[in-house]
Amino acid sequence: MPKYSDEVVFAAIEGRRAMKRYPFPGSGSECGLRMLTDGKVDTIRCDAVAYCKTKKVDLMMDPEFLDRTIMRLTIAEAFVDPDKPTEPFFDGVEDVMLIDNVMVRTLYELYIAHQQSMDPLAYVSPEEVDALVAQLGKPGNSEARLSLFDRPTLLSCVLSMASLLRGTQPTLR
Repeated sequence: MPKYSDEVVFAAIEGRRAMKRYPFPGSGSECGLRMLTDGKVDTIRCDAVAYCKTKKVDLMMDPEFLDRTIMRLTIAEAFVDPDKPTEPFFDGVEDVMLIDNVMVRTLYELYIAHQQSMDPLAYVSPEEVDALVAQLGKPGNSEARLSLFDRPTLLSCVLSMASLLRGTQPTLR
């Protein structure tokens, strides 16, 4: 039975985390993107909650504040210098916090598209897409309550579904 420490398995996992070059939106320059580990995503979510607390944000009044913070912290971690993949693209989280909401959403969607392109489950057959659509369309289906998910999760789901319905890989315009 293979294990994570086995060379072939380790290489496959690490290969998915390799940096990939993308055009930086609206600039003509390039940025690097890498997939984040679940541990890093968990840390980002905890850091986002802590940030909201330091800003004394009432998340009942502004629930999107947490989602926006998660997006910004994800961008700060996932974007790297395309020529030096061990170096961050942004000088720090503070730089990302200064970016306008439209650019933040654009960069986050680029990260989600990158993540989806590396996901082996993103390539689902048309029959499986039809089955999902049928399942989601059933009235009273308690398992299909998408409103229970946060915005980043829903964004990932929508990009995946749209790309499957188009028969292409998830990409951004």
